[in-house]
Amino acid sequence: MKAAKEIGKKKWWGRAAKIATNPLMIMSLIAKCERLLSRDGLKDSKENIILLIGFIKDICTGKYKGYDLNSFILAIATILYIVTPIDVIPDFIAFFGWTDDIAILTYALGKLFTELEKYKLWKQSQAMS
Repeated sequence: MKAAKEIGKKKWWGRAAKIATNPLMIMSLIAKCERLLSRDGLKDSKENIILLIGFIKDICTGKYKGYDLNSFILAIATILYIVTPIDVIPDFIAFFGWTDDIAILTYALGKLFTELEKYKLWKQSQAMS
């Protein structure tokens, strides 16, 4: 799974770590991703992308605390990869352009499973408060 290895490369991790320290850059990245949610290649993954966006937003705004910093950076790197049109398989290539993005998302969700489960429980507790 070549695309999944791409997220761990220094380029993506370094860019995501830099963005993680700048709330304005985070919100800009999220806005770009939200505009892509209606694209055909991402429709089936919309729920998972929205979960990642919520995780990032709630950390960025200080609502969600006690998170793992590496998980936060991985979530940002994943969204960054999705919004970048030129990656392993450029997004403008019909039918195949989103394949690597979905592979990266799947990889990240696997790595973030425990963290996202904690986040979901927190979200549920907030809704009950």
